[in-house]
Amino acid sequence: MYLKNIQLMSDDDRGILASQSLCMTEMFLYELGSKIQTKDCEAIVLIGGSFKDYKLMSTSKEEPNMLFLKNTYELEVPLSYSEFENAVNKKEILADTLEKAMLYLCELKNWDSQLVKAAFQKMKEKEYKAEIKGKQTKLSPDKKRKHIL
Repeated sequence: MYLKNIQLMSDDDRGILASQSLCMTEMFLYELGSKIQTKDCEAIVLIGGSFKDYKLMSTSKEEPNMLFLKNTYELEVPLSYSEFENAVNKKEILADTLEKAMLYLCELKNWDSQLVKAAFQKMKEKEYKAEIKGKQTKLSPDKKRKHIL
């Protein structure tokens, strides 16, 4: 089983952090690829709040429900949304929080932390900017021809 989804959210922001962090979590998953194989984890939900340290709250759900996939880890992470909201370096804060949480899980679950560090190094080299390379096409209005953008 491979890690397929990561979400970073906060209890007190009405879902804003989840949407703001989506680009960072998706970039991490892209850079990581299918390198981390797990026994019981397909998704990780990071819940930011006024916590003192990282803490694994629950490790698995038998059946998926509306909020979580099957085999989801829920992890508390120290992250103040009010401070994040007013910060200038939001991408660095998100990346740092995500990296520390993933390294915590690597240590806890005996995953290869070098894979996580390498993925974050690639992200840092790209200055946390996700780029789509290659030819991009768009279908014509009648859906019969493709146009290169």
